[in-house]
Order: sequence, then C-alpha cells, then structure tokens
Amino acid sequence: MNILVTGSDGLLGTNIINHILQNTDRHVKIIAIDNKSRYGEVKRSYHDKDRVHYINANVEEMIPHYTFDVVVHCAYDIGGIKHWCDDHEDFYKRNKSLSNSMIEWISKTKPKQVIWMSSSQVYENDTEFPSKEFSIVNLPTSGYAREKFDTELDLMKSDFADRVLILRPFNCVGKEEIKTNNPNHVVPDLVRKVVDSNGEKSILLYGDGSQVRHFTTVYDFASAVHRSISLQLTGTYNVCGSHKMTMQELAFKIWMLTYDSEPKISFDYKMIDEDVRYREGDDTRFRKDTNWKETTNFNKILEEMIWTQQMSS
Repeated sequence: MNILVTGSDGLLGTNIINHILQNTDRHVKIIAIDNKSRYGEVKRSYHDKDRVHYINANVEEMIPHYTFDVVVHCAYDIGGIKHWCDDHEDFYKRNKSLSNSMIEWISKTKPKQVIWMSSSQVYENDTEFPSKEFSIVNLPTSGYAREKFDTELDLMKSDFADRVLILRPFNCVGKEEIKTNNPNHVVPDLVRKVVDSNGEKSILLYGDGSQVRHFTTVYDFASAVHRSISLQLTGTYNVCGSHKMTMQELAFKIWMLTYDSEPKISFDYKMIDEDVRYREGDDTRFRKDTNWKETTNFNKILEEMIWTQQMSS
C-alpha cells in the first residue's frame, strides 16, 4: 500500500505518519510532502525512515508519475483565529485554490481512498450543542470555515465522492506546534505565555476566558485516521476528545502543570466576533462505526508541550 500525506511536517501529518509506521509492516510505504511554509527547516523523526519518501514541495507541484492507494490531505494555511481573521477573503481564496488543485489532481490519479481534513470550525454559528455532523443550520461565515465547508460540498460532488472520508477534528493538540514563530492555536499560545511568565508575571487571555473548547490529543487523532484507513471508512465524521473546558480553566491547568505558584491570569475582555463562544462536538457515529477509543492522557500532552517550550525558549 502506498499512502500520500500532504502537510507532512505539521501537527497532524507528522503524528499520522508516525502512527502508521509504528502500526504497519514494511509493505506500507509513505510519500510525505510539505513546503515548509509553517515550520521551516524542522527535523521530524520520520524524515529518515526507510519506508518514507519525503518531498519538499507545494501540493500544486505534485509529481505526476506518483500513484497512491490512499491520500491523507492535511496541507493548509492555518495559524489560529487572530491570523485568519485579518483578511477573510484573501485567506479563503488562497486555501480554496489549494483545495481545488488537490481535488483536480485526485480526480486524475484515482486513489482508492481519500481522507480530507476539515475542521470543527464549520460549526462556528451553531446554536444547539453538542454539534452533530448533519445538524448545521447556520452556515459558517468566516473565511476559514467557509472554505472548509465549501470544499466539503465540492468533495461530495466530485467523481470520487464514494471514496472520500471527511474528518472534522475538534482542536487537536500536540508538541509539534510549539517550535514555530508563526501564529499559533490557543494551546501552544497559552503554553508559551505561561512559560515566558516564569511563574511571576500575569498572562493575558483574549476575551473573558469563558469561551469553551473541545480538545483532542493528536496521538488519539492519528490513531483515528489509521483506523479509518484500515476500515476504508467513507462519509463525514466528527472526531472529538473528551476534554472540554473554558479558556480560563485551560490556562489554570497549564499554569499548575508548570509552576507551584498561584496562577496569575488577567483578561482583555475584547471578544473577536469570529471567536466562537462555545464549541462542543458529538462523535458518537465515528466511535460506533470504528470502535475508536481515546488512550492518551490530556495532561501528559500538555506536559510534553510545556517541556518542549521550555527547551526552545
């Protein structure tokens, strides 16, 4: 079996590749492609593995003579809400161009299975919780979420719709996001703030700290992707962790895992319009159809991120 993983140096791509390598035999080969736009010249453990062929290139430059049994598409211009809210339309156009190129390429090469990473952000305007896969009444409006949702619709109309699996992960977290100077998601951003405070200075949270998020450890998500490949799963599914908390609770947890002192947290109370106040997912269908279970301790992941940040500071 030949598996292509795009955005291979990223949080999802790296852990998906590592999980596949650890849980399959030599007959499974991986082509990993990344343009290094987000993480730069980072060294990932899979780069030198015999079963992996690594390509430093843009997805649009995909080498045409490669053929694959499975395509796992993770490549995307991301970086957290303060990044993609700067210019919604430009962000939408850049990523829609990437998605369209990938869909066109897949149509030509005809892999047996396509696993496409969408996002829980498509539920950004939901008012009933937990969010279920086919419960979207209020369509997404931000550039990031609109592109994800519009591309989902394009995939369902494509000539490979019967072979595509769309996954909507809920806030995946892992240590690979730490070593980057680019805009970050909430967990690595909070880890950096807490570590930089040295346990003495107060850290500033955006908004009032009451925003709720549902987190998934990246190790568990990687196992979910591998299980989906093994079962040749198709359709649209949420993948959620069981770790739901407010941003204030998350900040306190990170502080207490880093220092013995009383957490020092302050708030700017400036709520960004697109910063969803509440997000909770329901992945009952995925767990039922795959028998997937979480195995990773959330605090362990946070401790890995804290240690990685301390080593890189």
